[in-house]
Amino acid sequence: MFRAAAISSLTASGRPFRVALTSPSLPGLLAAVGAGLGVTVRSARALRPDLVRISDPALPALPDVEFALYGRSDAASPALKQAEGVIVDEMRRERPLFAAA
Repeated sequence: MFRAAAISSLTASGRPFRVALTSPSLPGLLAAVGAGLGVTVRSARALRPDLVRISDPALPALPDVEFALYGRSDAASPALKQAEGVIVDEMRRERPLFAAA
């Protein structure tokens, strides 16, 4: 979702870019960014302490991202309700996912 938003925004703006790395692993992707191999689009919560947010007016704006939790209405077991509560609480947290070492 983040990759598609970045590519779409860069393409629409006419700004040249090159995809240097794709990875299904968020830690792997953040390690590559931390090593200076490129930049990534992530939510602020996924920002590690050793990375900084880039504020460059020359970069195109990105769309808002919506997270949704879907499930079958007839599968509302107590365990699923508890898992839903944990996920919703986690998404509402203001603090980042990573802490400084």
